[in-house]
Amino acid sequence: MAPNTHAEYGASGAKRYLECPGSIGLSRSLGPQPRKSSEFAAEGTLAHAIAETCLLTGKKPHDFVGETRTCEGYTFDIDDEFADAVKVYVDYVNGLRLFGAEVHLEVAVDPSWAFGGAAQGLPPTFGTADTLAYLPDERSLHIVDLKFGRGVVVEAEGNPQIRYYGTGGLGAKVFQVLNGKPLAQMVDRVTLTIVQPRAWHAAGPARSETLSVRELTDWANDDLRTGIERAEADNGQTFKPGSWCQFCPAFAHCKARRDHAAAMATDLAAAAFGGKPLENVDPKKVPAAVQQHGANISPEDLSALLDKIALWRPWVKAVEDYAEDLVSNGGNIPGYALRPTTPRRHWQDDDEDKMRSRIAFETPLRIGEVTERRLLSPAKVQKKIGKKKYDAHVAQFVETRSTGMKLEPEDDPRRRIKNRGRAPF
Repeated sequence: MAPNTHAEYGASGAKRYLECPGSIGLSRSLGPQPRKSSEFAAEGTLAHAIAETCLLTGKKPHDFVGETRTCEGYTFDIDDEFADAVKVYVDYVNGLRLFGAEVHLEVAVDPSWAFGGAAQGLPPTFGTADTLAYLPDERSLHIVDLKFGRGVVVEAEGNPQIRYYGTGGLGAKVFQVLNGKPLAQMVDRVTLTIVQPRAWHAAGPARSETLSVRELTDWANDDLRTGIERAEADNGQTFKPGSWCQFCPAFAHCKARRDHAAAMATDLAAAAFGGKPLENVDPKKVPAAVQQHGANISPEDLSALLDKIALWRPWVKAVEDYAEDLVSNGGNIPGYALRPTTPRRHWQDDDEDKMRSRIAFETPLRIGEVTERRLLSPAKVQKKIGKKKYDAHVAQFVETRSTGMKLEPEDDPRRRIKNRGRAPF
């Protein structure tokens, strides 16, 4: 995998610094901020690693089913759902290979080549594209980006991150079929594809935007370069809160973000509790209060409220995580303190085999008195006996079914909020 380095003006933050130029200056004023992974980010990193292994070695995503993997401090059991999602991306990239594409994975790209002389004096720009695929017969370049999250739908059209990768990809020198010629001269169009298998989208798990080389380089100069210049000149003065705030290094310190968050909370409370002031809402009776007032909310207003909640939920989690980190490192938050979770009984050693041995040799108990026989999950059975035996003897007893229903947005809530004529926050 590519090294985990991040440019101040990198691809992943492009939406943020193009929309909110002040975020760069504020982040700089705070000094280097530690990057803390989340369970969702770690899961995505693991998915990328397994996908890359499959594409490089020919292994199948389902070969990993039943394994337990640790990534960035989090532990994951690879199940069928995980493998199914990775397979969507692997199949898409392998499909490009079938059409004759030369494919490269985890490629470091830099869009500044498109700025020409205007790149002089600008901060470094670089990122890592998941997949670059060149189809010489079609004179086309494909950029494929895997998004493993299921909570926020990522659009391909107008997406600054993947356009950044696309521009940088045109300057890549990894392709063997070019004989030293610049790729930008060998390509007529660039197809930018988001593969997001676990978030429902009307266009399917893979959706694309195709631009000519001229359109992409024009965007790089008119939007990306000028946006970087604007952020450099702004010096932390102009702020525009929005969905792009979530991964901002200065998120917890931004007054504009806090002001909008407070207004959002008041707005949500008013909608959910019929205008009742927040201080009059009993947290223990919230479900009943929502149920009671919900009968008076029209389906249209309920849709608008759910859209706001979908955008609000990540900020709540981010604030809680930041507050917990602050207190864990000696900080003080009035009215809050770290308390132990409810104590529960645990074995002294997490290694089950060791505990079985200790009980067997150090007590008069029979091992059957402290253990139970349970049927392994289908994924673990396949891992234990191998796919051949699994398919021959076990698969006939296995079915794939959903365990329930979940209400999810049909498309991006931000788009609906915008169409209603209101700001997202």
